[in-house]
This record gives sequence, C-alpha cells and structure tokens, in this order.
Amino acid sequence: MKTLLILLVAAHISATEPKAPITNENKTAHAELTKSITFPEFAKKASYRGLVAAEYTVTGAGTVTVTAINASSQELADYVKNKLESVVIDDCRAAGTYRSKFNFRYF
Repeated sequence: MKTLLILLVAAHISATEPKAPITNENKTAHAELTKSITFPEFAKKASYRGLVAAEYTVTGAGTVTVTAINASSQELADYVKNKLESVVIDDCRAAGTYRSKFNFRYF
C-alpha cells in the first residue's frame, strides 16, 4: 500500500500598512512567492509537519527580505526564509510588506 503524501500549503496575504491595499499586482507577487514553497525533501524524510508564519518585504527592485518568521520547526523556518529570499519579483508595483502562513502537513 502506498503512502499518500499531500502537501497543503495554505497561504494568507494581507498588507501590513493601511496605505498598501491588496491589488492584482500584490496577488501576482504573492502567487509567485508561494509557488516557490514546496514540501522540502528533508521534511518528507523526517516526517515533519508544522506551520510557518512569515512577514516579508518586496522592494521596488523586486528583491524579498524576510523581516519576521515564526515556526513550529527551525528547519522549516530556515527553508521558507531561504526560498522566499531567493525569489525576485519582476513587477515593481508589487512592492510592499506581506504576511503569509505556510502549513506543512504529512498525511
């Protein structure tokens, strides 16, 4: 019997500043960022599961800096931080501060 692995990456976005309403550019940037987060190989092997909440800033140049991160596992926190900061957003209109939650579950 095969074990079924389902990855649930639940992501929620909200602007942290009232002057940064959610726009199509924000949604596109958020989608581009969150698609880079997949269930990491090390977590599969160790049967990790957990929640990572990240706050990050996208600059006008498209670079991403994680400004705060909270996680049930330091390994998952490091993984999400490294993945987010490796993405470059092409649309400079997406600049702003975001919050996302990533829920890693192994079924």
